[in-house]
Amino acid sequence: MDDREELRRRIETLERLVAESMTRNRELTERNRELTERNRELEAELARRGKRYRPKANTPKRPQNKPDGRRKEFRRHGGTTRPDPPDTENAIVHEVELDACPLCGGELEATATCDEKFVTDIPEPKPEIRRCRESWSPTSTPPTTGSRRRNNAA
Repeated sequence: MDDREELRRRIETLERLVAESMTRNRELTERNRELTERNRELEAELARRGKRYRPKANTPKRPQNKPDGRRKEFRRHGGTTRPDPPDTENAIVHEVELDACPLCGGELEATATCDEKFVTDIPEPKPEIRRCRESWSPTSTPPTTGSRRRNNAA
């Protein structure tokens, strides 16, 4: 009796799995039919647009041949760099020696060359104060702008 009961349970489990598989198969068949129909519509649209049509994603980029707007004598200018400042007595020199690499912490060894960087501090500008006095009152007519400038320039 035990064997029959076990077989019955296995058959019920297998029948349930078959039913689920058939349901899933019907869903996938319907989805496949929808996608096939959509594919036919897209193929018909491509055929309607013609042989030379390419979707935007597949279009190769065309090179842009823009003319160089600069004058001929400046077209091959390689650029310039600022010259190193001259050595002066009031220059402050900082010797930087590192014991370890700041990135990984590994050992460093001395080399024959060194990189120099220059920092130029620009002094604060000195303000220049000018006092201008005008010799006309609001009741009288003011002189023209040009004559006022000529009078004050002297």
